[in-house]
Amino acid sequence: MLFLIGPLLANSQKLSVQDSSCVIPCYTLRNALTVKADCDYLKDQIQVARDSISTLNLIVDDQNSIIVLQHENISILEQNEKTLIGIIENKDKEIALHKKEIRKQKVYKTVAYIISAASIAFGVYMIL
Repeated sequence: MLFLIGPLLANSQKLSVQDSSCVIPCYTLRNALTVKADCDYLKDQIQVARDSISTLNLIVDDQNSIIVLQHENISILEQNEKTLIGIIENKDKEIALHKKEIRKQKVYKTVAYIISAASIAFGVYMIL
């Protein structure tokens, strides 16, 4: 008969908002505390993961900014290279023109020496 009254007594317990204690089996309390500790630990781990992701997102954004700046620098350097190549080509043309003019002047100088020598020889021949 006692075992018939036991379940009735457990079912007759009513919790009210003002009750500060309740009767539950120890293993249920242990399991609930374990689950709560696991839940708290996982919440902390999720917060750490979120913080890490936020930090890594900032790092990625900074690296993307660096890449954009480097790309702009590369574009500027390529434009400068093209400009310098154009300047070098112009200077090479000027050098070729100057070399041609030097050859021309050397020919004129040689012709002038020959004419001078011929004139001197002719003058000496006329004097004799």
